[in-house]
Amino acid sequence: MARGVTDRDMGYVRILRELADLEATVIETGLQNDGTSSDGGVLVSHYGAVNEFGSSNGHIPERSFIRSTFDETVDKLVDTRDKIIGGVYAGKLTADRGAGLLGEMHQTDIQRKITSHPPPPNAPSTIARKGSSGTLVDQGLMRQSVRW
Repeated sequence: MARGVTDRDMGYVRILRELADLEATVIETGLQNDGTSSDGGVLVSHYGAVNEFGSSNGHIPERSFIRSTFDETVDKLVDTRDKIIGGVYAGKLTADRGAGLLGEMHQTDIQRKITSHPPPPNAPSTIARKGSSGTLVDQGLMRQSVRW
């Protein structure tokens, strides 16, 4: 009669692999430089950077929408990250799906920030050209260009 131990993997190896994948994952959220340009031919990523940091000549003030969103939502991001790790550990999420959930959440938060029209207000000349007083939004191209 043969005796021995049978080792059956009930998902432990998969969980370890998913956790390793998750640990190696980097999520970048913002305006990806994909060559999209505004009507004036300015890259949306350049337009976004000038608004995020302000122009060097001071004509365009800083209206942070990426850094400020991160600062305002970092606790929510950390809580969500922790829940995703728990979901991966429990076998309910894959690393890719968890990263997607976190990336989509941060993308949506940045887009909300853009449409909240952060201060300072536009100059009267900008309002006249755009036909509205809403900051950061003209035709909505920058908001649509936020990706994770």
